[in-house]
This record gives sequence, C-alpha cells and structure tokens, in this order.
Amino acid sequence: MEWTKDIETGINEIDYQHKKFFELMNALLELAVEGKEAEKLPITINLLKSYIRYHFTLEEDLMIESEYSLYKEHISAHRYFKEQLTLMESMLKDQKEPSKNVITRFNYMLVEWFLKHIKVMDKKMSNHLLDYRERNKGFFEKMRDILSRPFSG
Repeated sequence: MEWTKDIETGINEIDYQHKKFFELMNALLELAVEGKEAEKLPITINLLKSYIRYHFTLEEDLMIESEYSLYKEHISAHRYFKEQLTLMESMLKDQKEPSKNVITRFNYMLVEWFLKHIKVMDKKMSNHLLDYRERNKGFFEKMRDILSRPFSG
C-alpha cells in the first residue's frame, strides 16, 4: 500500500497518522508473505490496534470540539473498522486457516476500507475542521493541542 497525494486531507498531522497506519498495514502484510507471522504477528497486530485507537480518538475529539454534524456517522465507521480488526485477530487465534490467508484477506479489506474512509469521510471532516478553525480563532490552539498528543503504543 502506497501513500498518494489524492488521499491527503489538508491537515499535516492527520496525514502523518494515516501514513503511519499504511506503514503498519504494510508490515503486517510483509510478515504474512514472508511467513514470519508466528513470532511477530501478535506484536504487530497489537501495535496496529493501539495506533488505530489513538488516531480515532484524536479525530473523534476534534469532531466533538468542532461540533461536527457528521460525528455519529464517522464514529460508526470507526467502530466498524475496529470490529474488523478484532475479527481478524480472533480468526488468527482460532487457527482454522493459515495466518497468511487471513492476513491477506483482511489486509485487502482493511486497506480498501481505510482508503475509502480517508477519501470521503476524513476529507469531509478535514474540510469542516479547517473551515471551523478559520471561523473560530480559539480552535486553532485546541486543534494543535489535540493533534500533538503523543502516541504511547
């Protein structure tokens, strides 16, 4: 999975976080393809889940602070994605099919979902945030504070 300009949101911090997600998904797929998943897979999945929780929490906090009208739809999409990650993790633990098959299938689904999510929902949210920031000067500081929270994995 490769980062391209057409999925940029216009908010550098959010784009940076999306790029990090791409790196984690690529690492997960690489583990599966190389057959090294047995030893490193749980660590990579936990890191991915932690990073997604971190990223989604920041986005959701920004939406609340800016009174985003599509908040419920956006958070519902986040919930679906987290459920899919949990399902993938569960299937890997069940060992009913090879890890490589599970990861490959879920990687494709998660990447497709994430790309569509960025191109549609995150771009709408980002446009709202940028517009809200222009109309509410105090929001600039609040936005910066939220987006600068460190990832503690």
